[in-house]
Amino acid sequence: MHSNFDRSAAKIATALRARGFLINIKDGEVSLAKGSHPKDINDLKELLNNCHIKHVHRDNSFLILNEIVEDSAIQKIIWYPARNVEAGGVGYRSWKYFIKRKYGPQVRTILLETGVALLVKALSASGVTTICSCDGHGKRTPFLSFNGHYNAAWFMVLYNTHLKNHRLNYQWKINDSDDVDLSISPINKGGNWNIKLILEDTLLMADFFLEYSEELSLAKRQIFGTNRNSTAKLLKEKTFAEKVYWMNKRYSVFLEENSQIYLKES
Repeated sequence: MHSNFDRSAAKIATALRARGFLINIKDGEVSLAKGSHPKDINDLKELLNNCHIKHVHRDNSFLILNEIVEDSAIQKIIWYPARNVEAGGVGYRSWKYFIKRKYGPQVRTILLETGVALLVKALSASGVTTICSCDGHGKRTPFLSFNGHYNAAWFMVLYNTHLKNHRLNYQWKINDSDDVDLSISPINKGGNWNIKLILEDTLLMADFFLEYSEELSLAKRQIFGTNRNSTAKLLKEKTFAEKVYWMNKRYSVFLEENSQIYLKES
């Protein structure tokens, strides 16, 4: 039978995950999962203190001591303010980097806004790199910018294949332009933004990328990892839409040729 302490720890873990932390929980202890930034541990300790969550810090874990956690504290955790900075680099845009990297860079959670934080972390775990993001604060269009066209195109292939037909609140679309780094944003026909619905969408997408992070990273390297130089030259001449089409054809063949299809199309 679960104690009140265990239930409180579970509620806190769910809130921390919504805030963007990669979280494990066991026997009332909350800990950071693989892929977390080295500074996440101190940021998490500071967050728990500021949200008045009683705990004992032991190595990489926090034993939760609250028997009851008020909903106001849970909301404070979820919407804990970010310390915004941009991240990324020119090297992350190259074809060589795209096909060779198993994972993207670790991103410090506290630097990301709640509405997009876990998705950014999940994409990095899957080998897709981003450079900056904003959840829009419920006032303007949210966006997530990818490092270069290759990461953006690969995301769109995966989104169209596995996520487009999910019960998302918004349809998400790449803003195709001549920019070096392209962004994905939700389409909003009503004019007003609901930050809670944005968070629901990005958490759902993050669930997919975290569940299949190893498979997606491996698939990317297997599909695109050969003939690096000639392929880079070929893709350099293509538009973004053509890059998406080219990647999608190869991904479709990959799924068809593998008898153990580990990703279910939606």
